[in-house]
Order: sequence, then C-alpha cells, then structure tokens
Amino acid sequence: MPLILIEGTPGSGKSTTTKKLSEFLCAKNIKNTAFLEFNEDHPIGPAYNKDSASDIILSTRSGTYPYHYWKSLMVSPDEFVIFEAKFLQMSGFFCMLAGGDEKEIFEIPQRILTMIPQEIPVKLIYLSQSEPRKHIQEIVAQRKTSNKRWFPWIIQMFSSFPWVKQRGLSGDEIYVQAVSEWSHIQRKLVSSLEVEMIQIEDPFLNWDRSLDRIFNWVTS
Repeated sequence: MPLILIEGTPGSGKSTTTKKLSEFLCAKNIKNTAFLEFNEDHPIGPAYNKDSASDIILSTRSGTYPYHYWKSLMVSPDEFVIFEAKFLQMSGFFCMLAGGDEKEIFEIPQRILTMIPQEIPVKLIYLSQSEPRKHIQEIVAQRKTSNKRWFPWIIQMFSSFPWVKQRGLSGDEIYVQAVSEWSHIQRKLVSSLEVEMIQIEDPFLNWDRSLDRIFNWVTS
C-alpha cells in the first residue's frame, strides 16, 4: 500500500484532507495510519512543537536536514500511511524561512524522494490556491478569532527568521508574505518532482467534490 503525502500552504486544508481520507479508508475497511504534522509519534522526526519549532526551522538546510528518517521508513504492504506537511512544508518552506535559496529549497524534497525505500509507492496530494495572498489573509483573519494565542506566537517566531529579517517585514505581513511566497515556490517545486500526484486547486470552494476526487484517485 502507498505512502500518501498531503501538501499545500498553511490553511489549505491539509489537516482536513488527512482526517477525511483516513475516515474514508476506514469506512471501506482499508487499514491506514494517518499522521498530522504535530503528532509527537510521527515517524519523520524530530518532534515538532512550540518548544522545538524555531530551532527545527532554522536548522532546515539541505546539508543538515534529517534525511535518515525517510531512509529508514517502513510501511506495511497491507496498510495506507498518510503524512501531512512533512514532505514539502516542513522541508522546503522551513528552508525558505531559514534563508535558503530556491535551488536549495528544491533540493531537499527532491532528495527525500530518493531516500524513500523503493518498495514503498508514493502518492502526492497537492492542495493549491489560485489567489494565495487573498486566501492567506482570510486564514489569518479566521485564526486571529478562533485561536487568539496562535497568531502572536507565529509572528514572534517568524520575526527571528532570516527570510523575514532580510525583508524588514512586520505585523501580519510577516506571515502573509512568507506564506504567499512559499505558495509560488511550492507550485514550481511540485512541477519539478517525479512523483505520482493529484493537484486540487482551491479545494475549499467545494469540499465534497474535492474530497471525492481525492478518494477516487487514492484508491484507483
């Protein structure tokens, strides 16, 4: 059974897709294990949480990224394994924030694909936005209300990253510009990868239809 990688910018619906896909597979009596990006028991370490986030992001460069987690990955032949955000967001986006250029950002996930054991089929679900800046502005507005502690923490942490410092950003623009830039880079990065993939543009416009497309593709 394959390893399913679910990617997209922050707020694109990765967590929703991960949970819904796992529920769908369970309903079909298909064995699966789903890992959200913050799961402490995630097979791809190190553990990412509020205490470790800044150090992990700043150390995400092509020469220091922990590729060995992918190289030692084990997937049962009768089980789907679903990863949220570990493949692109927590490699390429983190490398961008740490000051890596586009060549280095591309290098990490491209190398990850060569590290995954050949007997494990890999499928990538890419959730993209046609208007990334507008979308992330809406996400920021929502999360400022729904999780009042999250956004101040994000802004404080992002303020220390080289990518932000080089641009002299402040306030909401720190996050809005960083995620918008990552969205553009990610679109180019995805097109360069040699991996089986489905791209869902603006999935939030019709979640039922988007999820149906994903479910059918994953099980085809």
